[in-house]
Amino acid sequence: MRQTAPTSAAVLSVEQPTNSAASSLIERAPFGICRSSYSGDRFLSVNPALCRMLGYSEQELLQVSISQQIYATAANRFEIGDLLRRDQRLNAQETYL
Repeated sequence: MRQTAPTSAAVLSVEQPTNSAASSLIERAPFGICRSSYSGDRFLSVNPALCRMLGYSEQELLQVSISQQIYATAANRFEIGDLLRRDQRLNAQETYL
């Protein structure tokens, strides 16, 4: 992440959009939305708002190590993963980036 101050962000679990209306909502959302691979530690897709929040282009974000370059600590990334595995969903979970 290119910012120096901690950033709070809501982490949302979003399925692959199945139609153009859902896709348009994600692209135009004023908040960051992404799909990621926990085991691969990479983003699968990101919306423009997340790119602006984190100061990366879409191509750059798709290449970064999420646990090393996005979260404040790698432990923050793993905490989210543990919650997701335990509850099978995230409900307005917040973390520091």
